[in-house]
Amino acid sequence: MQVTGVVTAGPNVELTPCERQVLHGIVSGQSRKAVAYALGRSIRTIDFHIGNLHRKVGTGRLVELALWGAGHAYCCPRPSH
Repeated sequence: MQVTGVVTAGPNVELTPCERQVLHGIVSGQSRKAVAYALGRSIRTIDFHIGNLHRKVGTGRLVELALWGAGHAYCCPRPSH
């Protein structure tokens, strides 16, 4: 297994509104369960969105996804509730 820590996705990755909300929660340090609760979704749905995010930005671990999101904060609007 090779871990480089390098994420190749640029800032122009198109994310759905739900993916942006999930990413915001992850970047904020919330657990998957807390994100699910905050958004009124199931953990399985959150995991689905996290999988899509990993695929789109080229990450494989949640911490890499959080770092990518923190570096591209424009893509993480606050969830509207």
